[in-house]
Amino acid sequence: MAMPDPHSHEKGLDRHERTQGAIPPPYRRALILGLDALGWPVVESWIEAGAMPFLGALRKQGHRGALRSTLPHQTPAAWTTFMTGVQPGTHGIVNWERFDPLEQTECLHDMGRLEGKTIYHHVSRAGLKAGVAMQPMTYPPFELNGYVLSGFDGPGLDAPFAWPRELEREILERCPEHGKNLNPDTEWREEGHEADDAVFCANLDLLIERTRRTARLATDLQRAHPTDVWMVYFHDPDLVMHRAWRWSVPEGVRENPRRHAKVLEYARALDEACRVCDEAMPSEGRLTLALSDHGQRADRLRVRLNSVLMDLGLLVPASRLGLLKDFFRRLTDKAKRKGVGLPIDWARTKAFMPFQACTGFVYVNLKGRQPFGSVEPADYEKVRDETIEALRGYADPRTGERYFEAVGATDGLFKRKDALKLPDIYVQPNPGVEFVRRAKRGEAAFPTKRAYAGLHDPEGLYVLSGAGVKPGESPAHICDLAPTLLACLGVDVPSYMEGSALGRCFEAGLQVKTRPADWEEDESTGTPGYTAAQQAEIESRLSNLGYLD
Repeated sequence: MAMPDPHSHEKGLDRHERTQGAIPPPYRRALILGLDALGWPVVESWIEAGAMPFLGALRKQGHRGALRSTLPHQTPAAWTTFMTGVQPGTHGIVNWERFDPLEQTECLHDMGRLEGKTIYHHVSRAGLKAGVAMQPMTYPPFELNGYVLSGFDGPGLDAPFAWPRELEREILERCPEHGKNLNPDTEWREEGHEADDAVFCANLDLLIERTRRTARLATDLQRAHPTDVWMVYFHDPDLVMHRAWRWSVPEGVRENPRRHAKVLEYARALDEACRVCDEAMPSEGRLTLALSDHGQRADRLRVRLNSVLMDLGLLVPASRLGLLKDFFRRLTDKAKRKGVGLPIDWARTKAFMPFQACTGFVYVNLKGRQPFGSVEPADYEKVRDETIEALRGYADPRTGERYFEAVGATDGLFKRKDALKLPDIYVQPNPGVEFVRRAKRGEAAFPTKRAYAGLHDPEGLYVLSGAGVKPGESPAHICDLAPTLLACLGVDVPSYMEGSALGRCFEAGLQVKTRPADWEEDESTGTPGYTAAQQAEIESRLSNLGYLD
């Protein structure tokens, strides 16, 4: 499958769909419901089962469609793109952690580089109040004309978790168990989850209660501090998909009716949470947007991309003298560097994958950029293109299976690749395949240990509803939603936004006003949002959730 060019619409004002002279819909406010990891196939099955009457009505009366996610199609990249209207190659977030190729170290992303550039900042500057409840990639919480309650990637209650800070006390008074909202694994029992129905149901009860608790807290805040733009994010659909996929789809009822019924109970709780949020905000002059950052599909296989590169002779394990060099290097190395699972002969290695992601990302071992680079800058393009061709032609020598749907250079996709030191090559897996970083001799792939689980799929969902929305169905990209929301609210769209305002979703089209703006203008990398201890805690949490290897 050819990957879409995320910058194919970059032609100034012409990239926005609009009707010349049309009067914009009279939207004075917007409700945004973030439903992590849900795609239409699962949601439609839940609607047909009678578990989601609110979302079913929203789908019927609104404009809906498949929502293409980012590359990679995972939480940090996609939600950041939703907030900013630019692709990962512009905002620079392609993984939970930022990889430094020179030091070969990783540290968690925070809001530093994005301060002032989200849709919430733009509407605030336009005089509208914004409230953000639990959305990831909002730590540290930032100043708004309104409030921010950071999500599950915040360190916890001992660190700032809301802006303004005085709101934190009110939040804990309203929700004494808010710490459980930030860490979903506080009481989760992994042992027995697959084999014991009682444990499974108890775990799903934790997610049901957290979803209800999130909705109660968010609606309490909204009633106490009304806003014009209100985002409420629900993380738990992602956990249901990752930990109960097999029983989320219609086939699950035949295999285990009790578990399927429990998943439908969760679906009802999520639908009810969305309904109570809907009722907490005036409907007059309001646009409602429900969306996900990606979808899910069945989990099947793990592929060790670095083992594949070993098979191709592009990554060379250390031996003899190389092993000794590697030992002394690690002995004296105080930096936090993640290896690939075995010692590497960097002098003979041409390419490697340094971190786990839904998309496989490969770096050429380039001199001057990597600490032990072997590829001369003059040979970079030749080595990159040879690596791409080798990966495209790869079949597992042990099984004959092919694992990759698409392989290509990131230069055309990642607009600021060199400035942000982003990877050189992307590898999109076949359905049911996820990449892991750690290599193992003689093993390019192994079956998933969680056959009941789901994996990220590039297609999520969206639905727009409100007076003036044209009922119908059409696909969109998650990058399109920021300019669409701003145009609907009469807020000027920064010219750097790379999505297209979705005029086709509205009876009168959309009138889009843009203002000249440069993404890099006043950009700051910010100060680190996490201490070393907090980073370790978040990494452990993300690992438990299966987001890091």
